[in-house]
Amino acid sequence: MSTPLDTYLIPGGAQETFSERRESRTFRYTGEAATLKDACPGGVWPIVGTEWGDVPGRITVSDPQLLGMSGHVLLTVQVDATFADAETIGLGSLTETSFELETATVWRPLLEHPGFNTGGSNPLVYADHLDILGWQAETSRTRKLAYQYIDGDGLVTTLSANAQRAARFIAAGVQQYADMAPVARRTRKYSGGPPPSSALAGLKQTFFTGFPGGNPDATLEWLNTGERGLRAAGTRDWYQTTELAGATKILLDRTTLYLGTVEEEE
Repeated sequence: MSTPLDTYLIPGGAQETFSERRESRTFRYTGEAATLKDACPGGVWPIVGTEWGDVPGRITVSDPQLLGMSGHVLLTVQVDATFADAETIGLGSLTETSFELETATVWRPLLEHPGFNTGGSNPLVYADHLDILGWQAETSRTRKLAYQYIDGDGLVTTLSANAQRAARFIAAGVQQYADMAPVARRTRKYSGGPPPSSALAGLKQTFFTGFPGGNPDATLEWLNTGERGLRAAGTRDWYQTTELAGATKILLDRTTLYLGTVEEEE
């Protein structure tokens, strides 16, 4: 995993200038050439005419300068957003980006609890999940009290000690637990143009580029849990808010299954 690009930003290396028809931002980074290049989006030096993360506008200057024989580079990137006039200012253009981060309560299925997964106090395997389902369907009170059930072959099966711990919670009516998960939001302001797209809603995706301080937890996967567009009356501006929720493992989203077979996971 490459080092976040912001790590290479030199002190005072981010500058901004604004005028009625232009926004200009200059960033200066320094570091070992190969690692700095790898930290850039796509692992390549910035390309003039393309976007630079979530910075409004397009790259107008990309200047990686080798510092003598040290193998280090001073990278200067300038990003400009220009507007034609007051009436068509930035038609459909990204002009502003803001971020927020909170910790929210998320209700998760009981068997997703860390205590019942790898590294926990009572880790369950696939067979345990099947045995718990069989035990739940058992109608004999005697067998149920003994954490047993009759399987499809007519054999009496006893739950493992870890599965019995989970079954005890289920018998007590505990089906979910309250987890605390990071929720990140990015709000983009677009001047003019059509409503922002919501095509990524409900999909697994990478964390926001340009988030202050970088990804708050690189061990998590992120699910797009909402895309909201707002246009205030009497203005030409659209505000699009994208919400990402962090999870240890995303099993599926609205288009893709990420949970493999037992053989694939072993």
